[in-house]
Amino acid sequence: MTSRISFFKLQKEDMRHRLGIVLLTMFYALMEIGGLAIQIQNAMTDGNLERKDIYSVIASYTAPNMVVTICVLCIAITMAVNGFAYLHSSTKIDLYHALPVKRKRIFWSIFCNAVLIFILLRMVASIIEMVIVAALGYMDGAMFAGILSSMICYLAIFSGIYLTAVLAMIMTGNTAVGVLGMAVFFTYIPLVICYIPEILGSTFFETYVTPTDMLRLFRYGSPASLAFALTQSLTNTGWTWSGHRMYFLALVLFIIVLAVLCQKLFEIRPSEAAGRSMAFPKANAVIRILLVIPAAIYSGYLLYGITLYTSAWWMLPGIVLGCVLFHGIIESIYQADIRGLWSHRRQMLITLVISIFIVASFSFDIYGYDAYVPDEDKLESIMIKDNNYNNRSYMFWGEEQDGISGEEKNALLKVLQESVTDGMNTISVDSDGEGESYETFTVIYTLKNGMEKQRAYTFSSDTRDNILTLLFPSEMYRKSVYSLYTCDWSKITSISWDNALDFVTMNLTEQERWELLDIYLEEFDGLTYADAKNTLPLGELTVNHSGLSNVEEYYYIYPSFQKTLAFLKEKGCDVDKTLANVSISQIEVYDTVDSETWTITDTEVIDSVKEKLSAFGGNSAYYDDVNWRYDIYVYYKDGYVVYGEQQTMAYTDADTLQTLMNGASE
Repeated sequence: MTSRISFFKLQKEDMRHRLGIVLLTMFYALMEIGGLAIQIQNAMTDGNLERKDIYSVIASYTAPNMVVTICVLCIAITMAVNGFAYLHSSTKIDLYHALPVKRKRIFWSIFCNAVLIFILLRMVASIIEMVIVAALGYMDGAMFAGILSSMICYLAIFSGIYLTAVLAMIMTGNTAVGVLGMAVFFTYIPLVICYIPEILGSTFFETYVTPTDMLRLFRYGSPASLAFALTQSLTNTGWTWSGHRMYFLALVLFIIVLAVLCQKLFEIRPSEAAGRSMAFPKANAVIRILLVIPAAIYSGYLLYGITLYTSAWWMLPGIVLGCVLFHGIIESIYQADIRGLWSHRRQMLITLVISIFIVASFSFDIYGYDAYVPDEDKLESIMIKDNNYNNRSYMFWGEEQDGISGEEKNALLKVLQESVTDGMNTISVDSDGEGESYETFTVIYTLKNGMEKQRAYTFSSDTRDNILTLLFPSEMYRKSVYSLYTCDWSKITSISWDNALDFVTMNLTEQERWELLDIYLEEFDGLTYADAKNTLPLGELTVNHSGLSNVEEYYYIYPSFQKTLAFLKEKGCDVDKTLANVSISQIEVYDTVDSETWTITDTEVIDSVKEKLSAFGGNSAYYDDVNWRYDIYVYYKDGYVVYGEQQTMAYTDADTLQTLMNGASE
């Protein structure tokens, strides 16, 4: 007979040994309540906070958050070790197995006690928090739902972490190895495996872009990563179920699978495993191989980094060394004997071959990553991020766009397909900076099945011009780069004029701001890529808008924008103030590659080039700055400043640059 002791009696007896855990969990609950009280007190005594701000502080603290998640994780691990450490003692395990009760009942009694302790004290803490919030007059439906959501999330987090830790304790024979096993289970997929495609892709693929979608999928690799993803605030409005539902469901699925797996392993776990490193020797080889493969790859990449990334061939000896070393270390832990370093050499060789094959598959691109361009019938839209976009993306505040579709998409796709087929994404440039110019574009393909794929292509100047000539007149492209096309203009707080020699923040009414922006966009719509490439802008509009923080966005003004310039002049901006009408005393040309300087003081030379110098533009716009390696400094007096000479950088064309260098002082 193995059922003479009832489940509840077994629970009661087990609970007698859990006093320390009860006190630890109670301390956690008191600390959380105390933290809420401190947060509320600090908020209410801050004279700068209004009632809605205090409400936001309370809502943020009572919602699922990282700090409490870390505390729950520590408690869950401690409870797992406390409840199942007896498995690692031959004396205690003999006593437990001598009881007339099934192992399954023992397992569930320990598990239910752990959950009961946590959920009861968690409920008490949540109720006290509700009472405090209600007494201060901040309780409403949203606040109640937030506190209830936190309790549900923390219970799921506790159960997932607890069962993962229990699995490690069941599969090992001593507590130290059990703790190492927990670390492996928590981090293997979301941290160890996660970054292997990234480091190998960035090393061997020419068109590699960080796979954000793939990295997001790795969050589902362990209850620990799901716990942090579940409590991470994804929106400016705070934590919501809509952004975390999939993480919660994945965590619940983990809990069910782990509960069944832990029970089955607990039932078949041999008693003689106590004191050994691993309880199931048949699984040792599989576990070791799964651990050694990523360790060997990381070792190879480490040696590659130590050699300053001079040659990827350095990864090979690093992989060999890492494979031998980590295979031996893990086997020594298994055997609790240093002689394990040289055991199972055939398995070590198999592991080494697998590790090298994984790296070689990236090196030879057997996946066709670099050659990938989707078929037209599978593609929904394309978005191109060129250098100009990347410089603007951090300050974009308009409505996000889906990308370029329709006939414009098909024309752009054809250019991309031809460019990749012709191998135009590999451009050679001499070490001194001479040779064919090139530019890198990040291309985002959105497929009709909803998937998104990104590639970084490095194109020749001709291909770059073909792409930008297609993109520039595209309304969809402009809306994705320039906020003014889609944003709420009422959020604009100020507009300034800047041409490096004159800066004016205009005192405009809202109607005047809108009038200026209408005029500007009308003229900007008529700008061709050829004009933007070959013409230096005269200046720019600096647009400030309100939001979570004040952000500045810049819009270039070209000589052809006569209506815009006339409006600015009417509002007090000195749009005619250029280097052509100031007194220049000296010009310096500095070669940033060879560190050579040319100084020009001859007034005849200076006067001959003044009309062709611009104090604004260069590589800050689409302008094809052929003189990127040279910095030009102009020293001038503008007639307004009484304290002396000023200095500014200047931009010009290649012929004018050569004239300056030829006219330099001996």
